Amino acid sequence: MKITKTRATVGATAIAALIAVTTVAHARNVSYTELQGAKTDIGTAIALATAAAPGQVMEAELEVEDGQLVWEIKVLGEDMTRTKLELDGNTGEILEQRSKQKKGKRKAGRDGVEVIGIEQALEIASAETDGLVIEAELERKRGKVVWEIETVGSDNDKREIHIDATTGELL
Repeated sequence: MKITKTRATVGATAIAALIAVTTVAHARNVSYTELQGAKTDIGTAIALATAAAPGQVMEAELEVEDGQLVWEIKVLGEDMTRTKLELDGNTGEILEQRSKQKKGKRKAGRDGVEVIGIEQALEIASAETDGLVIEAELERKRGKVVWEIETVGSDNDKREIHIDATTGELL
């Protein structure tokens, strides 16, 4: 009897976790028309997030959570505080803000090198496409620190643009 209750509890927990995972749809699974409905663009979302949590934006992503467009912005503060903010995609209102102190020394970028900011990376990417920016992330690729910018066009065609974060050059 005890084993049956444990299995039932584990099964119910697994189903609840599956439901929770499926309520978040990343922008790459949503149509351009739905994403275009966001009244708050990436630049505004970044400005609102850094006003609430000053620092270097490491990632910005447009998602759909429970049918609502939400910007998720991750900021690394000067004091090594990592802050994750969720903003309403229409109003820009901060829906959630969580901070966590990161141990270690302050590094610009991922390898301690100076990098271009997200705003400059977005300017470079916008010269390459007229698509809607749905994600920008600072990461390490092929031995370089890179801004990876993901866009979606009016034809629902998705495109990734890679920018060397130290030089600003397209890769």
